[in-house]
Amino acid sequence: MLSIITVCFNSEKTITRTLESVLNQKILPYEYILIDGGSEDNTVDIIKKYEAIFLRKNVLFKWISEKDKGIYDAMNKGVSLVSGDWVHFLNSDDYYVNNYSIESIVYYLNTSKADVVYGNLIKGDLYYQKSMSGIKKNRLSLNMLISCPVQQPVTFYKRSVFNAGYSFDINYKISADYKMFVQLILNKVLFQYVPVYITFFTLGGVSTKRQNDLVKEEDLKLLRECNVSTFFMRLKHIPIFRKFVIVLFDLLSKC
Repeated sequence: MLSIITVCFNSEKTITRTLESVLNQKILPYEYILIDGGSEDNTVDIIKKYEAIFLRKNVLFKWISEKDKGIYDAMNKGVSLVSGDWVHFLNSDDYYVNNYSIESIVYYLNTSKADVVYGNLIKGDLYYQKSMSGIKKNRLSLNMLISCPVQQPVTFYKRSVFNAGYSFDINYKISADYKMFVQLILNKVLFQYVPVYITFFTLGGVSTKRQNDLVKEEDLKLLRECNVSTFFMRLKHIPIFRKFVIVLFDLLSKC
């Protein structure tokens, strides 16, 4: 059974598209949870409107609207309400790439022995789109040294991962998902990559507006906290070495 969590704040311009993206799936989720951060626009009214629609389609629908301590705090709140076996986070300005996204991934979830399953991403806006394939699982430990090794919008977690005590560190503004992936990899939690395009990630959200110095600061911090070498990360942030590091890791990933 799949639970989808959407966190939102003042998302009236995009959340309808996200909700319709879920409703249009050929296989609907078992549960849909929305965590609103106390929106001051029409977001809550839109959620209330769709609540009845989801319930008519036999989708367990839960939502709360209250102030929180940021995106990762809201995500943790959503996890606390989950009753399904698998968890997926769908951002309030993102959407599934087609009507078969859930059906495609459920095929793998039903047979997977992994605790974390992840696929492919399309990111972009009205003028730009780029496909991003997931890194093969045997290269996660390598690639986590220079960047987040898995794309959060295309990741599915077994609920047991969170029951085991993993959560998103709310002291981070942008890199808490990166930190948790590193912790999971270091603890040898089983990952599985599947060749399925799942989510369209809309550029312009929190993570794409942050300044580079904040990204650098948090990425270095999480590696230190996880007792992982920061050598290659620091090297990547030196302009003259950046391209070299990226090309090197790309080549190593294909070995």
